[in-house]
Amino acid sequence: MKKSTIGLAPGTLVYDGVGEKTKIKLISYQEKTVEEKDIIRVAEISAQAKKGDVLWIQVNGLRDVEKIAEIGKSFVIETLILEDVLNQNQRPKFQSFENGDFITLRKYSLKDTGKVVSEQISIIVTKNCVISFSDDSNNIFSDIENRFEKSHKRLIKYGSSYLMYSLLDFIIDEYFLIQEHFEDTIEVLAKAVAKSASSKTREKLYEVRTQLLLFRKSILPLLEVIDRLKKSENYSVGQKSIKIYLEDLNDHLVHIQDLSRTYTEMLEGLSSLYFSTTSDKTNEVMRALTAITIIFLPLTLIAGIYGMNFKYMPETKEVWGYPVAILFMIAVAVSITLVLKNKKWL
Repeated sequence: MKKSTIGLAPGTLVYDGVGEKTKIKLISYQEKTVEEKDIIRVAEISAQAKKGDVLWIQVNGLRDVEKIAEIGKSFVIETLILEDVLNQNQRPKFQSFENGDFITLRKYSLKDTGKVVSEQISIIVTKNCVISFSDDSNNIFSDIENRFEKSHKRLIKYGSSYLMYSLLDFIIDEYFLIQEHFEDTIEVLAKAVAKSASSKTREKLYEVRTQLLLFRKSILPLLEVIDRLKKSENYSVGQKSIKIYLEDLNDHLVHIQDLSRTYTEMLEGLSSLYFSTTSDKTNEVMRALTAITIIFLPLTLIAGIYGMNFKYMPETKEVWGYPVAILFMIAVAVSITLVLKNKKWL
């Protein structure tokens, strides 16, 4: 919950995003033709809705709260639902209301930089109309528009429920692209960990793991959404039932969930391998330093003894004292080195 909504009455419409100005596009699907037009006044939609055609209202950009409220009044949408539309941190969910159904979920996409980003998509389904809400002012569903321009027989047959399914199918299909990205990234990280456990590799492991966990967080509640859609009489009973299509969506999500779980386990394994490799390298360095200390410790003792300034010390006035001491220290160092090599410490 945002701070801006604390203390406000339920159903108060507050926009918490950073999107651009609201654009509304109306697409009317008739039996043989498709009509498109940009909407300036919300009142234009009401006149079109009375004709009985299948309508798709695209609301791109949610900054204009007043327009969102007008759409709510035109289609008798509860303000609590409109509040969820404007709140861009909703958990994927399905909710029925008197005049239709409300669905919200996350749409994921991959930027050119390789970063995975997401945005909230809200969908309201009424008898002959689908209203899609996106905080992105660009048309993210252009591929679906092009498909229905060529052929929309199924859309006419099943009505707004099939259009709703098509939007969900488009979003979920993009999940597979994100999964492929995670798979490729994990392969690269596996090679990097095996080659050198650098701090850059550690940061990348953390980043990918965080993105994957957020991705998985969106999938589980979406399975609940599809399950409730399958149980709804609006979509699974009668001649216009789209249950077979919803079953297909469910299969896709289960497959994606299984892959996500596998990739999470792989990342955890790579993280363990990274820390194990780092620990081994640290141990090797510490072992080498310990070996050096062991070699030079007796030499330091000998040098310390012969460095004491007592008047009466043996061999201090002998000509051969110095070279003998040096040779003795060399012999001690060589002996210790051989012992350490024999024990495979060096």
